[in-house]
Amino acid sequence: MTEPSASAYSAEKSFVLFQNKLALFLMITALAFAGINWWSMTQGRIVHNVTHSLPFSMFYVSYKTPITEQYQYVEFWTQNDQFFGTLKLTKQIKGLPGDVIKVENRNVYVNGHFVGHAKPFSQKGIPLTPIQSGVIPPHHYYVAAEPADSYDSRYANLGLVDEKQIVGRAYPLF
Repeated sequence: MTEPSASAYSAEKSFVLFQNKLALFLMITALAFAGINWWSMTQGRIVHNVTHSLPFSMFYVSYKTPITEQYQYVEFWTQNDQFFGTLKLTKQIKGLPGDVIKVENRNVYVNGHFVGHAKPFSQKGIPLTPIQSGVIPPHHYYVAAEPADSYDSRYANLGLVDEKQIVGRAYPLF
């Protein structure tokens, strides 16, 4: 029986070293993905806005940051909406609990500030009803976006967003 040559021994040693490095790389990658998964399930996540209703296309949504003031962005669930069913939307807070909503000729105001015009029909010709005038109740928010075609709280069908629907505060990234 012959002894393995030095080059065969070196090749075998290199292969074992490669296997060890590959195993280490795969373990580190698995731990990184586990950490990212834990982070996204408990702290927040990156979301992509696919509409043109907001000036930003990417947001970081924090699950733990409280909603405290107007003009913050939020991600929330719709509730069996006639147009969208149940899905997540990102909009800007335009009215807080205790703020006053006033509707005049389909123009909507929050505390006297114009926040949008409620169109009479959707882009598909479906009749739209504006939100009613009144005071925003506790734990509810008026959400909106700037474009005239934005579907937001100006319409009774979407209406005010209950804090239980809010996924988290959305921070614009770009």
